[in-house]
Amino acid sequence: MQNQESMNMRRILIADDDTLFQELACCCLRQAGYEVATASDGAAAMGMLMEESFELAIIDLVMPQIDGLRLIALIRATTGLRELPILVITAEEDPKVRCEGFQVGANECMTKPVDWSKLPDMLDGMLTS
Repeated sequence: MQNQESMNMRRILIADDDTLFQELACCCLRQAGYEVATASDGAAAMGMLMEESFELAIIDLVMPQIDGLRLIALIRATTGLRELPILVITAEEDPKVRCEGFQVGANECMTKPVDWSKLPDMLDGMLTS
C-alpha cells in the first residue's frame, strides 16, 4: 500500500537520449517533489505512456527510433493521452524546428542548457493551468 506522500507525487516522464541530461533533470525534479521516469528514445517513451500513468512529459526533439515531433504527434492522436501536458526541451536553436513542436501539440518549449532553478516552477504552472 502506498503512503499518502507517494500518492500525491506528480509523475513525469523524461524522453531524452542524453543520459547526463536525464540524470540532471531527475535530480532537479526529485528534489522538487516529483516522481520521475526516463526513456532513451521515443518508442520506449510511447510504450511507457501506454502502460503507466504520467501527469506530464518532457520530450527532446532529437531521439532515436521515434523522434520528439513524431512522439508528440502520436501522443496527441492517442485516446487518454491527448490532454497530457508536454514540455519540449531541446538543444535545437532553429525557431522553425521549435515552432514545429508547438504545431504538433507541445504546450511549452525550453532550450538547452536548462536553467534548473526555473524548471520546477514551469512544470508547476503547466500542471495547474
